[in-house]
Amino acid sequence: MDNLTGAWERARASLDSARVLLPYQEEDASKSPVPVGFLSGTVQEFDEFLDHNELELAWDTLFRLGKNRGATPEFWGRLAAAARQMQLQEKEAIAMQLAVGANQYAPSDPRS
Repeated sequence: MDNLTGAWERARASLDSARVLLPYQEEDASKSPVPVGFLSGTVQEFDEFLDHNELELAWDTLFRLGKNRGATPEFWGRLAAAARQMQLQEKEAIAMQLAVGANQYAPSDPRS
């Protein structure tokens, strides 16, 4: 396996692991086909992009979902890792800023 193929496989795995961390919504259970046209920012759209190896579009969809659902710092960290693996420096920086910002506003652990 060459370096590029390995990087894309790691990016795909990071995208998959970020998706699992999204807060669940009822619409996620829908198996309806994704309509052709404007991007809708749904989990189904993400899955379709991933199935067609459109990793940057899958990243964009997860980004929108994460913003709309108030994703966790761990989600943003995984999204940043995917951007790094795809050599998308600007997107990596944005996701890392959100990871840090989400940490600042995350509720503290009452046990500490």
